Amino acid sequence: MRKALLAAAFLALSPAPAAATFIMDPVITFDDRTRDAAVRINNNGAAAMSYRIDVVNLRKDAKGQWVDAGPPQPGDRFVKDYVRFAPRQVTIQPGETQSVRISLRLPANLPTGEYRSHLRVTELPPEPPPAGFRIDVLVNHQLPIIVKKQ
Repeated sequence: MRKALLAAAFLALSPAPAAATFIMDPVITFDDRTRDAAVRINNNGAAAMSYRIDVVNLRKDAKGQWVDAGPPQPGDRFVKDYVRFAPRQVTIQPGETQSVRISLRLPANLPTGEYRSHLRVTELPPEPPPAGFRIDVLVNHQLPIIVKKQ
């Protein structure tokens, strides 16, 4: 019991880890004249970090939280199927930056309006230590992709 209390006190008093990932250009906006964009991911940490990148459809639930949209519903205005990007996975050394290139290919008959999906950047877990245990906090960054079709 005493060891558990000491461990809890140690964790409570330990400084929180600083965010190692910084995303420049956190909102991606396209209009009728814009078809290409880039997002830069910066590793501010002390160790190499790996990330998986994908495009997802999200919607707000009753509590106002962004959740997976599931199958498209009538009236949904997602652009996931029209977005192309590269790379899909990267490893970034400390202090380095990686650009993710994004392009948009809309069908000619797409109705006027605003469309949205999200670019998700997921931190991947580092290699496990040879012995013992470690607690890692992995973060997902979800950047809105907004398309304004006129």
